[in-house]
Order: sequence, then C-alpha cells, then structure tokens
Amino acid sequence: MKKYLLVVLGVVLMSGAYVFGDCGMPDCKMKGGMGGEGMHGKMMGGMDDDLRYAGKAVKFKKELNLSKEQEASIEQIRSDYKKAAIQKQADIKVAQLEVTEAMKSDTPDFNAAKEKAKKLYALKLEQKTAMIDAHQKVFNVLTKEQQQKLSELKGAMKEQNKGKMMDHKMHQMKGK
Repeated sequence: MKKYLLVVLGVVLMSGAYVFGDCGMPDCKMKGGMGGEGMHGKMMGGMDDDLRYAGKAVKFKKELNLSKEQEASIEQIRSDYKKAAIQKQADIKVAQLEVTEAMKSDTPDFNAAKEKAKKLYALKLEQKTAMIDAHQKVFNVLTKEQQQKLSELKGAMKEQNKGKMMDHKMHQMKGK
C-alpha cells in the first residue's frame, strides 16, 4: 500500500510540475507557469517569429529585387501559414487543458492522460512541420541568386546584431 501511495504521489508531483511550471520536456512551452512564453512570444501573434525566412525576404525585397509576383506569393504563404498556425495553436491549448484535466482528478486516468499527451505532441509536430513547409515554399519562390543574396544579408545582419549586443553589454558594464 505504501509503494502504491508513493507512486501516486510521485505522479501527482510530476503532473503538478507540468501544469504549474517546467514540464521537464526540452521543448515545453509551460515554463514559468500557465502563461507559457508570455504575451510577447507565440501566445499573442508571435507566428511571424516562426516564419522569419519569409519576413527577411520581404524586409530585403529591394536588395533581393523581388518581383511583384514574388512579393505577392510570399505574402500569401505568410498569410496562409499565420491562419493555420493560429488554429493549430488553439488546438494545442485545448490539448494542454485536456492533459491537465486528466491529471487533476482524485483518481487520474493515466492511460487517458498519456493518450492526450500523445495527441498534444502530435499537434506540436504538425505545427512545426507546417512551419518548415512554409519556409520551403518561400525558399522555392526565390531564384538561386536571391536565395544566396538572402543568406548573405542574414549573415551580415547577424554580425551587425552581435556588435550591437556587445556595445549594449559594454554600456551596461560601464554604468555599474
């Protein structure tokens, strides 16, 4: 009986960590409580973060010399992705609630919770795959030269941002 109670207590504690904090999974979005990544991340319109490649292509449209057709195509890909991602995110939130509800009971149905968790991670996989597909579509809209140019521009931007971050850190150190 003691062993059984210890096992149940362990499962309850682990599920509590999942519900109220770090779920223990490397890609868990529940870190920091029920708010997930907060109002700045994927919860509130952060879908653009998932489609950075398309965003960079549009940002550098002059440097890439995008045609009107390419711009329109990229914008359509972004729009389609955003719509699907919003729906998928809602499905993921519902699945997260279902896992939580399955574990909240005084006598949790662990098999049901496992099935709901499988559904949850299947939805997350679908969302990530859709993001990769959207990136591929944008990539295929660009010519080989534009793809190369975009890669160079992104590299230059990354280096520029490193310099800004270093300047910011130096400024912070001087202020202390």
